Amino acid sequence: MSAVRWRFYRTTNGRDVVREELESLGVQARAAVAEAMKRVARREHFPYEQEHLDGDLLAVRVFLDGCTYRMLYAREGARDHILLGLHVFQKKDRKLPPPARRLAERRLRDWRGRRV
Repeated sequence: MSAVRWRFYRTTNGRDVVREELESLGVQARAAVAEAMKRVARREHFPYEQEHLDGDLLAVRVFLDGCTYRMLYAREGARDHILLGLHVFQKKDRKLPPPARRLAERRLRDWRGRRV
């Protein structure tokens, strides 16, 4: 099995928006999300940490101090060896906010469109 690694979506002008979203989280939340991402890459995640949304979208979920954080991502590459981070945010309720899903889907379409 090839190595799996994380990459983050960047805008067409090179802005690393997902890394900026990750950096905007508090120190503890950022560390918890990063640890969960490492476990997903190693396929050693806890059952509740990874969620298949629909289509190609997946989510890494982290529960910390009564808050939920999510990294929406997609598996990319010939052998799904890239985990493409699309959007990171703090969630207030159990349902995935439709705007967050639409943003991730739009970023994925954009990323794929530039890879052709």
